[in-house]
Amino acid sequence: MSKKANSKQTQRKKTVALTDEQIKAITEMMDQFIETLRPIPEIRHLNDVGWRLKGHSVYVFELKEPLMGLDIRERCEFARAVWITNKNHWQIFYRPYHHVSMQYEDKWEPYMPLKTAGNLQRFLIEIKKDPCGCFRG
Repeated sequence: MSKKANSKQTQRKKTVALTDEQIKAITEMMDQFIETLRPIPEIRHLNDVGWRLKGHSVYVFELKEPLMGLDIRERCEFARAVWITNKNHWQIFYRPYHHVSMQYEDKWEPYMPLKTAGNLQRFLIEIKKDPCGCFRG
């Protein structure tokens, strides 16, 4: 195995998982935040929002109306914050949305107005304000 490949494996092994306390705090904060974005209950079956935590990443997504008779709603992730342990901050990303095709791109882009946030709350404030229309247009 090459030194380069070996160092990549070592870097992955050094990743520290979020603690139970951190996960609990993230869950409480995200649940409260998502409630402020959700539409009225009568239309949530057509369009809703949610979030998920995977590894060190927090994703915020839209749940869109099922297409052409399908029972499964499409989950469109539009905001992402990645916890960078060794720098003690969150990196912020968004997925560009094309209004013509009405689809999000597959690639995550750095959110240039605020590349990093010292805490998750700052990330959520930026989503809510959305000054550049990057998150929800």
